[in-house]
Amino acid sequence: MIHVNMHIFNKPLNVSLRVCAINTRDSLAAVADMTWAKESANARKPKIYKFDDLYKLAEQNGYEVEDYKLPVEMGYSEDRLIREKKQHWIKKRDARFEVVESLVSTTNIELYLFGDGIGIQIRELINSTGPYKTAGAYYNIINRYIVWGCNKNALLPVGLKNVGSNYFWPEEHGPENVKRGCGKSDNSKTDSKSRGVTKQDKRNFLTTIKLLKKEKIKLTPANFDIGYRKYFEKITEYIETPYGTRKHVSTVDEEDQLSESQLSYHFNLSLSMKDKLKNWHGHVTYEKDYADRQGISRDGVIGPSFRYEIDATVLDIYVRYPYDTTGRFSMGRPVLYLVIDVYSTVVVGMYIGFHGPDWTGASEAMINAFSNKVEFAARYSIELKDEDWPCHHICYELTVDNGVEYSLGHMSGVLKSSVAAIETVNYVAVFRGDCKGIVERKFGVIANEVVKHEPGNLKDFKREDIHPSNESLWDIKSLYAAIILEIKYHNNNADRLHLHDFRMASELHGITPLDIWKSNIDEEMNGGRPTVPERMSDYIWPFMAEIVVTVRGDGVYYKREAYHSDYAKQANWYTKAKLEGAFPATFRRTLASASFIIYQTTDGEYVLFFLKSSTNKPHRFSNQPWEVVEHRKSQEKSIRNRLKVMQRLEKLKKDSEVDDLRDLNLKQIEEALKTTTKAPQKGVKERRAEQGEIDKLNIAIQIAEQFSGGITEFITNDSMDEDDYEF
Repeated sequence: MIHVNMHIFNKPLNVSLRVCAINTRDSLAAVADMTWAKESANARKPKIYKFDDLYKLAEQNGYEVEDYKLPVEMGYSEDRLIREKKQHWIKKRDARFEVVESLVSTTNIELYLFGDGIGIQIRELINSTGPYKTAGAYYNIINRYIVWGCNKNALLPVGLKNVGSNYFWPEEHGPENVKRGCGKSDNSKTDSKSRGVTKQDKRNFLTTIKLLKKEKIKLTPANFDIGYRKYFEKITEYIETPYGTRKHVSTVDEEDQLSESQLSYHFNLSLSMKDKLKNWHGHVTYEKDYADRQGISRDGVIGPSFRYEIDATVLDIYVRYPYDTTGRFSMGRPVLYLVIDVYSTVVVGMYIGFHGPDWTGASEAMINAFSNKVEFAARYSIELKDEDWPCHHICYELTVDNGVEYSLGHMSGVLKSSVAAIETVNYVAVFRGDCKGIVERKFGVIANEVVKHEPGNLKDFKREDIHPSNESLWDIKSLYAAIILEIKYHNNNADRLHLHDFRMASELHGITPLDIWKSNIDEEMNGGRPTVPERMSDYIWPFMAEIVVTVRGDGVYYKREAYHSDYAKQANWYTKAKLEGAFPATFRRTLASASFIIYQTTDGEYVLFFLKSSTNKPHRFSNQPWEVVEHRKSQEKSIRNRLKVMQRLEKLKKDSEVDDLRDLNLKQIEEALKTTTKAPQKGVKERRAEQGEIDKLNIAIQIAEQFSGGITEFITNDSMDEDDYEF
């Protein structure tokens, strides 16, 4: 099915087309030429194709179809842009967006792409207070906004990150050897007359470093400067004089030299900090001191997976704390998040947490909606078949509360620009459950059906009864399993005859939610947009909570827990943190597990950082949800506090007993004569040898007691004679 972010491409022909917008009423799609978009600063208006023409194009030999992956910056939050020091990007983006904000509403974009255009609105801006006096300037910004995701971040100057990467380096010094820098290419702004750097110079830099290493000269900018000039700028001549042949040493002309700042700059580029440290301090010192250790609402809905509704409720049951089984300790009442397909009323996703309702929990439920349910259920020891819960599709629209419950902020733009490309996020008023009627009704059917009459529930609670928090029985894993079973039962058994249309009735399709899903997903949605395992990371990334971690010399820390990946070591994060101090980095996490956090590189690759364990066994928080980990951390604070109190008491007892022993020894020697002799005491060696013999005798007596089964009288120094050595 034609959808936004659909990518039709042919690599040999250098064809790359992205669907930017669709008009389902007229079966039209606005398609951008991404080859042009990536190579040009100005964006072209997307061309309009009929759906049938796109289908034909996609079916031609050599053409492939997949979801288009926009630059990762399209999904960056405001906070991340600021943390990465991109404030100038934000200013440029906001300035552009302010110019066209009134022109990029959904209605105006529809008119611009598929209707009569927005020329009148642009002329009004030109004639009034608009900053531009030509229509082309406005169209260029609008086109860029549409081509790169209909998201405010589409106007970010992401091309700036590649500034300088295509700079021309000549092979050798000559007319094309332009010098870079504030002194201008002709050196008119500086006293230096040095030339520009060439490819041959870059090779010479590496040769200089090798020669310095060979001569065991410390690698510093100053020594690099001396070495380079010695090897490549020195001129040696032999001149015949009346006094014989003399060696004359000079240097090349200043116009053929490189400046000190140029050599220092390229020295730092040519040599990594790791190599510098090894050369400065030696391999042994470097390894010792610097190396790192280490998921009525059907109006306008076409079919299954077209629109999802998401909501949350606090369950009426107290959940048992799993770390301490000495009592029935409670973790509180959990929040259940459900994602419902509006067309069929199938539950497509779920999540149970102990926070919110908020977008973090809702995003976990959306991740689950896109995931394979057989694998998900297996984590909770529930065996499912693919046909029991075959829902792992991306929706086209999402309906969610717009208020304090979720605080979506920029999420609409992020979702549009992601691989998942959810086209519309419908925000409904807070406390208006009727606007999300499908999902609201499911809580009464699913959530309360599971928890009623179970120990720890609030449904049967009376004031005179023991409070349910003292009777918690279900742990979080069991609750997950029970709700999975309830969802399976609902999807496969609920009566949805009223949702049948003439075709379904005439073809005698089943009347359960899952029957409606299966009979319409191909018929109405052309199969929908099922996720594929190899792209799951791209689908779920926009829904994961963004976090800020601290990179230190021995790991990546989040909530005082250390994580590690070889990527950090290869990127020299730990070395940088050791030398320059700890620094922040932007990651994302899932609340479902504290075992790992995820980093996205500037190339769009995903790197997992796992918990570091100080033992050979798994970390105590491995495979535990973050809610459970937070409860455990709170408990550990209490445990450590009790230990400190006990330590103070036990130290007082220990010190008191030591004092008693000291007093006893003082009492034993109070009659002894005191001496003022400063020389070492005589007879120490003899007395030490005598005590050694007594120690051996006592050990022998203890061994004899073990073999004889009796008690041998302890022999003191006063009663010992030669016969006492025989058993």
